[in-house]
Parts: sequence; C-alpha cells; structure tokens
Amino acid sequence: MHGWCPIRAGVKTALAAPHNAVALILHKASAGAWRNMCDTAASDRVQLRPFSGFRSYLYQRQLIRRKLDSGRPIEIILTETAIPGFSEHHTGLAVDVCVRTVRFF
Repeated sequence: MHGWCPIRAGVKTALAAPHNAVALILHKASAGAWRNMCDTAASDRVQLRPFSGFRSYLYQRQLIRRKLDSGRPIEIILTETAIPGFSEHHTGLAVDVCVRTVRFF
C-alpha cells in the first residue's frame, strides 16, 4: 500500500502480508481470499504483489489532485482512478495487484 490510511471505527479489518510481501489493510472478508490467491499463484511460480488495498476518501482525492497537478487531463485520470466516494478501495474489499515474476515460455 502507498501509505497507512485510517479505518473508520467498527469496520472489521485485517492485515494481509503473505510471503513477506507489502502489508496492506483489507476487510476481513477479503484478507483470507487474498492469502489463498497468493498461495495458489505461488504454486505456479507466480509472485503476486499488492499495489494498493484500503484507501480513504481523502487519499483517493489526493491521488486525483497529484495527477491533475502533474498536468494530466481529468478525462484521462477518471479512466484510471475512481472519483472519491466511488472507489471500491474505500470498502477494503479491493486490491490492486502486480505480478512480480512471470515466465510464459
């Protein structure tokens, strides 16, 4: 995750960091599924890395602001980044994933 984000009181959360990967904050309903997915991928010699998990409304807003400040047009930004309040990352159920090692041949 890019940075630790505060979680609203009452939201059940879990840290998920399989295989010494980057820790991220997820809803408990997603944490076990994330660990299982990483284990399954690892058995195929694919190493999944989380890019981002839970993001607050404020953090989502900052993502868009940084992109605007760098000169990117809003029309392009909104194809990649949800409007604050509409991101699935606010629920703690979404994970952006990178693949570290993949050999197809």
